[in-house]
Amino acid sequence: MKNDLTAFGIACVFFGGKLFFQSFKKFKRLQIIQNTPKSKINSAALGNKVEIHGKIHGEKDHQTLSPLTRSICVNYVWAIDEIHRSKSKNGHTVNYIRIFTYFSNPFFYITDESKEIAAVDFSSCEFHGEEWHFSQNFHSHDLGKLPAKVKEILLTKGIIEETKKTFLPSDEYRISEMILPPEKKIYVIGTAKDVPKIEKPIIDDHQKGYGNYEIDSTHLDRSILEGEEKDHCDISKFDDNRNLVLDEFKNKNLQKNKELRVQTELKESLKIDCLTKARFLLCKSKFEDLIFNLGKVFVSFESEEKIKKSFSFWIKLGFFGGPILITIGILILIDSKMK
Repeated sequence: MKNDLTAFGIACVFFGGKLFFQSFKKFKRLQIIQNTPKSKINSAALGNKVEIHGKIHGEKDHQTLSPLTRSICVNYVWAIDEIHRSKSKNGHTVNYIRIFTYFSNPFFYITDESKEIAAVDFSSCEFHGEEWHFSQNFHSHDLGKLPAKVKEILLTKGIIEETKKTFLPSDEYRISEMILPPEKKIYVIGTAKDVPKIEKPIIDDHQKGYGNYEIDSTHLDRSILEGEEKDHCDISKFDDNRNLVLDEFKNKNLQKNKELRVQTELKESLKIDCLTKARFLLCKSKFEDLIFNLGKVFVSFESEEKIKKSFSFWIKLGFFGGPILITIGILILIDSKMK
């Protein structure tokens, strides 16, 4: 009984302190939101913190399908959590520990009513109210249950190590997907910097990985990929009989060849196209405080008013609830020591 009271008292102090700290961080973030004037992309000043009310930039050629859910999007984000299951007196408990975050490419692009484009560095982002659209559990010995493209990325990026099935339990994971669909409204606050020559993450983090502008063939020119207009030069590479007729196997090879050509030629042109059109890059500031990590790019799919209301609620809860929890915890610890 005494041990249970001590553990409860420690938990109250810990969570009370954490709640108070988080509310103070939200208070500082709310001050930044309130004090940063709204800017348009075409008039934002380099070197300053800017607030953009815009939407995800995504013309038809820039759209793809996310490998996990096959959702139409411009970019997607995966969160990989390691699952730890344990038994206790109160039953089973499940803990999720974030081990990796994967972004479809290093930057995403936004636009606003000025019709100009700005780049946003994924590695600098702090997402408010993350919208995870889908989650799936899997084991390291059973990656085959995932879509082939997902398995390929997890293995080639070294995110998960595939194991063989044995009588021993294998590592269990959860993969969650968040998509950035075209034209979706977005609210962003970050420091405007010069656009770099190539897309490269600003922050080096071993727990984050990036794709390379992979484009799904579904949203590309169907006449190229489906061969509605036959390209005799391409066909000749696979036509052993020189009769311009391909069997099923050779026709599949032809389609793969066309897809590879589109991936290598088109994706680079699209990436360069967005990067050269961007007026600035929103990324983390190096001169902000390290305690609350407020130099990151703040990103939300909610309106500014909704964000402010949410922050105000949690600030009040933390400022009042945190000290109360700490006080209760200290009293419980004093009481348990006296018994």
